[in-house]
Amino acid sequence: LAVMMYSFFSMRSFNLELLHFSIAVVGTGLVRRAMEAYTCSLIQSRTLSGESSAMTELLRLVCDVTVKLDSNLAFVEKDPVFAAFLTLAPSRDVSGVQLKQFIPEEAEQASFEESLARSLPNETGNTSQPGAVHVSLRDGWGN
Repeated sequence: LAVMMYSFFSMRSFNLELLHFSIAVVGTGLVRRAMEAYTCSLIQSRTLSGESSAMTELLRLVCDVTVKLDSNLAFVEKDPVFAAFLTLAPSRDVSGVQLKQFIPEEAEQASFEESLARSLPNETGNTSQPGAVHVSLRDGWGN
């Protein structure tokens, strides 16, 4: 009876150890996958951020003014360079203001929106090639 009890407890102990081992292996695998996914997303984010800042710096070398717009074509942040370019007070906050409010002609507003709509991805995920659009902007004196 003592031998049977010992083997029963020994078997039960073995099963518990096997269960703990299995949980540790599965848990480690899940944590490893989560860490890999997090690391990949962090690397992609930093790479895209670096590419974006490099493109922005290149544009600043070539253009008088560069602006960041949101999906509603409104300024993302206060832009004193744009405000000074239009002879507005540099302290004027244009964040949240749509760029088309500075385009006086409705036909040019429509042309501007159409050219930006063409540069967005279509149903197949393809985008058109970058290009330029000519518009007149209203300055601080209403001209």
